[in-house]
Amino acid sequence: MNRRAQHMHLAWESQPLLRSAEPARRRLLIGLLPVAFLAGLLLGLMI
Repeated sequence: MNRRAQHMHLAWESQPLLRSAEPARRRLLIGLLPVAFLAGLLLGLMI
């Protein structure tokens, strides 16, 4: 299991564009989800 995970990690490391773009996009989505949820909640309460 560990050796396979290491191989996957190496394959991931060899794709720098994907490696740099993906976590940033995921972090952005995770950051925006609660904001969008709260905004929708506030709009729902105002109406």
